[in-house]
Amino acid sequence: MSLRQPPSNLSSWIRVFVAAFIALHITQSAWLVVEFDGAYTEGRPAPTEFHALIAMDKDQTLIDVDIEKATAFLLYTYTRNSSVDGTEEATTQETTASSEETNYLENSKSMTLLFLVLLVLSEILLALHVRFAMQIRASVWAITLLCFVLIMPIAFIADLGDGDQNYYSNDSERSYLHSITKSDMSLYSLGVSVEMEYSGYDLGLVAAENHSAVIESPPEPGSKDAQSFIKFESVFSASTGKNINSLFILPLMWFFLSAGQSKDKNYPEDFDLKIMESE
Repeated sequence: MSLRQPPSNLSSWIRVFVAAFIALHITQSAWLVVEFDGAYTEGRPAPTEFHALIAMDKDQTLIDVDIEKATAFLLYTYTRNSSVDGTEEATTQETTASSEETNYLENSKSMTLLFLVLLVLSEILLALHVRFAMQIRASVWAITLLCFVLIMPIAFIADLGDGDQNYYSNDSERSYLHSITKSDMSLYSLGVSVEMEYSGYDLGLVAAENHSAVIESPPEPGSKDAQSFIKFESVFSASTGKNINSLFILPLMWFFLSAGQSKDKNYPEDFDLKIMESE
């Protein structure tokens, strides 16, 4: 008994309807879910922890942030702000101007939405027996899945890293000195994970008369200026929304619902995949 239905035009249009329903369902659900867990492990802000959950669809971004053991971080921020001499406003304006130049995430969203539309159109092309429609449909499906799994997470990370990385720095005074940054990116099922580690000396915690010395070389261990050392470790993960899994229904539907045969001689009758029948 064959598991696959006989080819028919009705099956072709059923596949168009299912593809359109899945595409519409995906556009109304979360596309990207981002989790962030970070903690200061050394320095004055330690042991403050940050936990964030971000959910994005094609239009909105919802953010939930939780800060634990925040007392040390608040005291650090107050002490540091009082040592910066008013450079915050100018740097904020520069960072905003820089971030407005590029928006990789919005561009990737637009591209993903376009391929969702093309996914439905490719099914229509196959129902109309357009030549090479089957190859076009498979390619569009693969690119659409790639948009959700890889392109959008990387675009989100690129937006985070765009612009001025140091909120307090300007052209005349660097705020974090002798910094070391480590990162490790890994891919997993339907997502990407990044482990990051940052350490350096915060000039905002160094006495003004010692700035030049600290800029030239790291403070000696055990000295007062060495207390400006901070270290931050974090884990960032971005994965697709749970409804994106419905894209995997389409290949199953292609197998079980065969397309109707074309009357065009250029369209081979045995073009669709066949399976052996058994009693």
